[in-house]
Amino acid sequence: MLKSFGLDLYNDIEFDGHNDIKMIDAEFEATQALKLLVGTRAGEWFLNTRHGLDYFVFQGEKWDRVKDATRAAFMQCLLQEQRIQEVINLDFEFDAPNRQLRVDFTVRMDERIIEGSLGVSA
Repeated sequence: MLKSFGLDLYNDIEFDGHNDIKMIDAEFEATQALKLLVGTRAGEWFLNTRHGLDYFVFQGEKWDRVKDATRAAFMQCLLQEQRIQEVINLDFEFDAPNRQLRVDFTVRMDERIIEGSLGVSA
């Protein structure tokens, strides 16, 4: 089972009440890893330019035209995480006035079912 530093809402290392770095594992670590993966734009990380989500597929586009391409981009992104055996479900909710895309996901990862929600600017 992997352990990682706990990150806050701003992706800064989080400390517990005793000035120790907060450590996370199990489902919390898996969900955090997926949020960091989706939060990275493809091409942004110079050591692996294919790592992350291809935001250009859907950003600035009309949602009705890019639904299928967006689903494919998220599938490709999530499957970059080697511990995922299967993407069970992806649900999208687009908030047009605020250009926000909410993604609810269910994956099988490390022989566990992990559910989470991510928000990205569209």
